[in-house]
Amino acid sequence: MSKCNACGTGLEDGDVFCSECGTNVQDELVQEDKSELCVNCGEVFLENNTFCAECGTAKSEGKQDTSNEKAHKEVTVPIVHTNEPKEESITPPISNQQKPKKAMSKWTKFSLITLLVGLMLIFGAYKFAEYYYDPMKELVKMDEAITNNEVDEFMDLIEFDQNIPLDKDTYFAYIQEEEWDNGVKESYYDLIEAEKVNPSPLQKELMSQYEVPLFKVKDKKILFGLFKGYTLQAIPVKVSATSNLDETELKILDQTVKVEEAYEYDEIGNFYPGVYEIESMTVTDYGDFSIKEEYIIDANEYEEIEVNFNYDTFYIEMDYNEEFDDAILYVNGESTKKKVREMGEVGPIPLDAKVKIHAEWASSNDKMTRSNTVQLDEGQDTYVFLEFDERIALEAEEVKEEDYDVAEFVLDFRTAYENAVNYAEYDEIATFMKSGSQEEKDLKKFIKDMGDATYYYDFEDNMITNVEKTDDKHFEVETNEQFVFYDEDGIIYEYDRDKIYFIELIDEAYKIHKIDYKDTNKKRIN
Repeated sequence: MSKCNACGTGLEDGDVFCSECGTNVQDELVQEDKSELCVNCGEVFLENNTFCAECGTAKSEGKQDTSNEKAHKEVTVPIVHTNEPKEESITPPISNQQKPKKAMSKWTKFSLITLLVGLMLIFGAYKFAEYYYDPMKELVKMDEAITNNEVDEFMDLIEFDQNIPLDKDTYFAYIQEEEWDNGVKESYYDLIEAEKVNPSPLQKELMSQYEVPLFKVKDKKILFGLFKGYTLQAIPVKVSATSNLDETELKILDQTVKVEEAYEYDEIGNFYPGVYEIESMTVTDYGDFSIKEEYIIDANEYEEIEVNFNYDTFYIEMDYNEEFDDAILYVNGESTKKKVREMGEVGPIPLDAKVKIHAEWASSNDKMTRSNTVQLDEGQDTYVFLEFDERIALEAEEVKEEDYDVAEFVLDFRTAYENAVNYAEYDEIATFMKSGSQEEKDLKKFIKDMGDATYYYDFEDNMITNVEKTDDKHFEVETNEQFVFYDEDGIIYEYDRDKIYFIELIDEAYKIHKIDYKDTNKKRIN
C-alpha cells in the first residue's frame, strides 16, 4: 500500500486525494514520472530514447535533483486551545503542479500571423474604400468646379438626357449664378449626411429657388453594394411658345419646332435651364419674317416664349364703283386670289420689305383693267388708295406685271407730252426719250416750232390697247389717243389716233426710241 508523502497516511488504489490531509496524490505520481517528460515541449520520451523525438532536447536536461527540492516545508504554527496549551505542527499541502503546455509548431504560428495580417489589410482596405467612395468628396468636386469656373468638370458630374436641348455653358452659368449658393449645395450636403444616419430607398430631389425639382438624386451602388454613392440627374423644364403670326417655326440649337396659330400657346418640348438663341421664321403673302432673339429658361415649373415680329399693316380704300367689287389684289405681281373689298387691309408687311400692290379686274369681254400700283414703305400713311385706270385694257389671259409697267410708262409720257407741246418745253419729256435717237431729234424740232404759234392741245383720253414684249429689252405698246386741238385761227379739231410706241429697257429704265402712227381720224367740230 502506498502512503501520502505529506502526512504518511495509507492510500488505497484509486485514491486521488489523501483522506487525512487532502493532498492530491495524483500530482505526486506525476512528479515521480516528471523526468519522463521533455522540459522544452512537454512530449513524453519514448522508451530507451535519450532525446525528445519532437524537438530534440536531451532527456538528461530534464533530470531534477529531487534531493535539493523539498516537496513542502514544515511550518510550525502555534495552536492555542482553551483546555491545554499545545503546539501542533501543520504541514501545508504541496502546490498543484500543472502539466506543461504543448508548444505551437512554426507552421501554426505562421498561419496565425498571416491570418491576423490579412484581417488588418482587409479592414484597412475597407476604411480606404469608405473614404475613397465617400459621396461628400463628389460634392466637394462640384463646389470646386463652380468656384473655379470649370464647366466641363462640373458637367461631367451631372447626368443629362441627350435628346433634350442643352447649352452647357449657359446651363453651368445658370446653376453657378442662380442656384448653387441659393440652396442647392446646402440641400445636397444635408441629404448626404442624413442618408448616412438613416438611409432611404425613396426618390430624392434637390429643389430650385422656385421650389420645383432641379436635380433627381439617384442611388448608386458601389463594389457590389458595399458602398453607396449618388448620381445627380438634371431635370428639364416644360416650355410653351406663342407668336403674333401664324405658322411660326422656331429653331433652337439643332431642333425645329412650330407654333401653328397666332396668339395661342403650343407646348414645344422640354429644355434644360439656360440661355438659348432662337431663330423664329414665318412666310406670309407679303414677305418673309425672320428674327433672332435670346430667351432665358429658368428652372421653373414651366416657361413661356413669346415671339413678336415687327410689321406694318395697311388699310385699303378703293374706287367706289360696284363694277370693281370683284377685283383681285396682287402683291409684287402675284395674285393673292383674294378680293380687295373682302380684305380691307394688307399685312403683315415686313418693315424692311419692298412690297408693291395693285388690283386687277376682268371685264365680261376678257379685258383686264388694272389699278394704280402702290409701294408700301415703312413710315407711309397706313391708308392706301387703289384707283382703277380704265385706260389700260389688256387681254386678261396674256397680261404680265411688266406689261402694266410699260403701259403706265407710256401713259405718264402722254401726260408729260401734253405739257411739253402746250408750253413748248421739251424738258417735260426729256427723261422719256432715248438719248441720240431719231425720235428725240424730231420731237425737239416739233416742240420748238410749235412755240412760235398760238395753239392748245386737250388730251381727252389715252388707252393702252396692247403690249408685246419682242425680246428681253424691247417692247411695242399700242395706243388709242383721243384729243382736241385748238389752232391759232380758232378752228377746233377732234383727233382719234392709233400709235405704236417702241420702248427699250436701258439701265433698268424704259426709254422711247421710236413712235409710229398707225391710223388717224381728224374731224373739225366748229
